[in-house]
Amino acid sequence: ACKAVTKAIGSVSGYEQLQREIEILKKLRHRHAVQVLAVYETSRKVYMVMEYCAGGELLRGMREAGFPFDLSIIQLVIVNLLDVLKYLHDHGIVHRDIKPENILLHHALPQTHRSAAGGVGTALPDTPMYADRPLLHIKLSDFGLATYTTSCTMMDNVVGTPLYMAPEIVQNLGYSAGCDVWSVGVMLYLLLTGYARDTERLLHGMIQNGTIEYPDKIWSHVPPSARDLVQQMLQIDPAQRITAREALSHPW
Repeated sequence: ACKAVTKAIGSVSGYEQLQREIEILKKLRHRHAVQVLAVYETSRKVYMVMEYCAGGELLRGMREAGFPFDLSIIQLVIVNLLDVLKYLHDHGIVHRDIKPENILLHHALPQTHRSAAGGVGTALPDTPMYADRPLLHIKLSDFGLATYTTSCTMMDNVVGTPLYMAPEIVQNLGYSAGCDVWSVGVMLYLLLTGYARDTERLLHGMIQNGTIEYPDKIWSHVPPSARDLVQQMLQIDPAQRITAREALSHPW
């Protein structure tokens, strides 16, 4: 796969961010982070040859293959995502744009058949087709907004995708690595409730109002331990928010 970026004439900051993205990608050595294989530069463009992920975007790949949003699948996605975030944060890197579109499937998923009662909690078929490789192998991609930070550094530039942006970013209060955990919390909230458009709008409104609620209509089937993890990730106060390392040790 190749990512081509046109150099913006007169944009020093844009070129610096591009160089930072390349530098970060070259340093990454994690099985759940997309690898850059080569970089070529002309007077007008920069070409990044990236590791190819045949399965495409996570949600699209799951839906096209007829995969149910089974709890075990959601756990696998979140654990792998938290694992690469812990790696990034331990190395002083914040991604700043965690969202489903930036999570790729390394290989295409086998076609399955969703039952009439599909959705969260539907069991995956127990077949040999999954025995030779991981059922889902995700790769975090698009480090275009990634930057360096430390536990003592607070950033203040507003970047990211609105639905997944932490409150401290929106309110321009300064932020650090906790903004990535918030984004994963938003993803987990939506994955556990089926990723419906209505739920996206509901959650976005709650985030804007500064209060996250868990209506029984969409949460009654979710295990209490999973809900507890979401609640710890979606703490409005970043000082109270769980870290990626802590989340990996959560009982769920």
